[in-house]
Amino acid sequence: MTGEVSRYNADTSGAEPVRSEGKVLLLASVHDTFPQPKAIDTIWVSCKDFDTTMEVRKLLLSNPQELPKSCEYMDKDSMDIIDRSGRILMKVIELVGMRRLGPLWDFKIWIESLPLPFMDVMPDSV
Repeated sequence: MTGEVSRYNADTSGAEPVRSEGKVLLLASVHDTFPQPKAIDTIWVSCKDFDTTMEVRKLLLSNPQELPKSCEYMDKDSMDIIDRSGRILMKVIELVGMRRLGPLWDFKIWIESLPLPFMDVMPDSV
């Protein structure tokens, strides 16, 4: 060992523990790029067709001071499935809140795991 620091990738000279081939060091830091918002709102918008959706999108993106954090588009079939399947879940969230939803979900999973006929589909169809 000479005490020299290797400055090149794949330097195979020197003792094995101080060689540099195949070693990578990454240094990173995380910085907030935007100030925290003073208030957060969730807005659901429903449009009758895709053209209307595109007009709403243009309107939302026209003000760079108030850009939405995220936007999602769901087609009518997705909305119908959510409408049929999600009514009970929405009512449960309304009644108990999101913080208590985890234990209720665990209870649903436990019921589905019982070795009884139809228990794997019963919680979703009640």
